[in-house]
Amino acid sequence: MNKQQSLETFLKEAQIPKPVRRKRTFFDISGTSHYELAISNWYAYFFDQEEDHGLGNLFIECLFELVKRKTGKEISLRFFKVQKEVATKGGKRIDILVSGIEEDERKYIIIENKINHWLNNDLDAYWQHCVGAEDSKVGVVLSLNRETVPLTVQHKFVNVQHGEIINLVKEKLSTYKQEASYYLNEFITTIENLYTDLTMNEEVKFYYQNLENCNRIYDIVEKAYKYVIGQLAVASEILGLQASGKSDYHRYIFHPKHEGISYTIHFDKLFEQQKEITINIELYGKALLIEDMIDERVGGDAVVSVGLEHKVDRANGWLYYASKTYEVKEDELEELANFVAEKVRNDFEVFYDKIERVVSSR
Repeated sequence: MNKQQSLETFLKEAQIPKPVRRKRTFFDISGTSHYELAISNWYAYFFDQEEDHGLGNLFIECLFELVKRKTGKEISLRFFKVQKEVATKGGKRIDILVSGIEEDERKYIIIENKINHWLNNDLDAYWQHCVGAEDSKVGVVLSLNRETVPLTVQHKFVNVQHGEIINLVKEKLSTYKQEASYYLNEFITTIENLYTDLTMNEEVKFYYQNLENCNRIYDIVEKAYKYVIGQLAVASEILGLQASGKSDYHRYIFHPKHEGISYTIHFDKLFEQQKEITINIELYGKALLIEDMIDERVGGDAVVSVGLEHKVDRANGWLYYASKTYEVKEDELEELANFVAEKVRNDFEVFYDKIERVVSSR
């Protein structure tokens, strides 16, 4: 069996894991979902029973319960404050410090939060910074996966995993008679997403178990991509124009002497099941400045009357004046350059020429 036959057999018989769908959160949108400081700030918010989250001491009690399960040490702490990034005498910083106040003074929960980084912190310095009896302090290393606490502080610090806290919070929330707030749901989803993003999931396992075939598929996808780019370059030559662009999934086809106007071809959906390509007449620069005049002389109604979409998308600095999406059949993929050139000539060229004349007259 040659490599091609082997790959075809693999594709027919392989039990490919379904992709894990992850919900985006505001952490993702702000680009902070993997930032230890951002996650620490939110833990500090939920650990603080005086904050406005409405959960009282739920989070901190869950942490206490997990510490007791792992060490047998029972923590009694009713009155406390929560601080972030607490500086030690040696210039180190404790991620989260829960310090007893009033009758609970000199009791401490010292929390080191780990997301992406190795555990190489001076945990003993954190411990010594908190002045109090040895049995009135407990250190916690928060991590995604099981973390080995250094021998020098094993009797002081215990490893608690993010997933353990989140799961216990969810479990207790169901009997807490308190609905999860938007912020809590976002935080829980963010922690759960970290396990999807940063731990070995079924898709990653499948890749490493089938490395040769997966890499062969990747090579084929790369060749398909290069084929499409090459076909668009040929289409531009057929039209007497030029092709340019570095985007992964669109290219410009233009005339160097035509200011502010080009064809913009989006081909990302050629790599999806429906296999579609979208052609746009894009206005920018000089042409965009006289959009109203182009409307008067070209006419949006005329664009729509031939089955094109008018002004379907715009952003700061550009506008898709006319657009249409085409399904590309398998036999048409083999002649993609001719397909694109034909659609441009039949559906778009008349409007492109009218717009170009309006722009060049200014």
